Amino acid sequence: MPTPPLSREDAAAAFDAWQAHDCNRQRAADAMGLALGTFSNRLRRAHEYGLDGSVVAAAGEGRFIGGVSTLYDADGTIRAQWIKEYLQKDTAGALIDEMLDVFGAYKGHAQLPDEPAVANADLLTVYPISDHHLGLYAWSEETGEDYDLEIGARLLRDAMGQLVASSPPSEAGMVLILGDFFHADTSKNQTANSGNALDVDTRYAKVIRTGIQLTMDCIEMAMQRHRQVIVKVMPGNHDEHTALCLAAALSLFFKHSERVSVDPSPARVYAYQFGNVMISSTHGDMIKMKDLAGVMASNWPEMWGQTKYRYGYTGHIHHNSKIEQNGAQVESFQTLSAKDAWHYNSGYSSGRSMVSITHHIEKGEFCRCTVSV
Repeated sequence: MPTPPLSREDAAAAFDAWQAHDCNRQRAADAMGLALGTFSNRLRRAHEYGLDGSVVAAAGEGRFIGGVSTLYDADGTIRAQWIKEYLQKDTAGALIDEMLDVFGAYKGHAQLPDEPAVANADLLTVYPISDHHLGLYAWSEETGEDYDLEIGARLLRDAMGQLVASSPPSEAGMVLILGDFFHADTSKNQTANSGNALDVDTRYAKVIRTGIQLTMDCIEMAMQRHRQVIVKVMPGNHDEHTALCLAAALSLFFKHSERVSVDPSPARVYAYQFGNVMISSTHGDMIKMKDLAGVMASNWPEMWGQTKYRYGYTGHIHHNSKIEQNGAQVESFQTLSAKDAWHYNSGYSSGRSMVSITHHIEKGEFCRCTVSV
């Protein structure tokens, strides 16, 4: 006999349990005595019935939800609800809309990947994403190579997938965006400091949407290989503000994940300690490679003193370069992005690649993998 359709009551119960357990599917499923897959199906049906839309509908046009407080009675029935809503600012409207659109695409989405069965707690794998310039447009007849929004997204997904599959199964992985992930910071399509015109593909809002989705995909790929994933988005000179919005979007989306940690800090320099290893990063437009070791020691003296192997990762110059001085190894990376017309006509040349770097908790860099374009 065919399986009868899931009742509205069962779907509503799943949605209520999901809310009652801080939007954690596994805990809600356990509370109802259901397998996670069964519970996820019921939650998806709740969305299809529109049972999760009452709160959103309560906000007026031009407003967004800032928070919701709910009062339940003894049997779990909602007795009252207070909705905190705020007017959208015109300057932020496009960013907010695109974040919500991307989040909406995940409604009914299956749970995030299960943690891998094998993971080495002594290893940390870093995936530096350097100067991806998502939204840049290049025409091969003018620059020798094509590049647009679709190509940029495909290149990063393919490279990340290959690197995740090739890297050791370390306990922790770090998705480290080194700045200039986006090519343009506003719809004016100019650099902020110099006002130079930028070669861009499609609309600014579409680039934002694609960038958020693309980064989520990279994080989910890392989750298939690593039990814990650390995420850091560094601002660059091309995306000083958009990078901060990306970090905020990721922080909100993975807020309830016990396996993903997103650092939303706007600071232009970052440091992380993994046992005997110190990892620092900056875009490279303000703090130069030769100066990063001194900044690491000055800003984080305790971390510096507790570690033996210290690494600084930068972007900005679009090619591989490495220096070792003052107790740290500092390097910059190639990019997957093609050159725009200005860089091509100015004679700049470098290879295109992405790497993963695995560190041992006591011995420093253990191995690295490379994917070239």
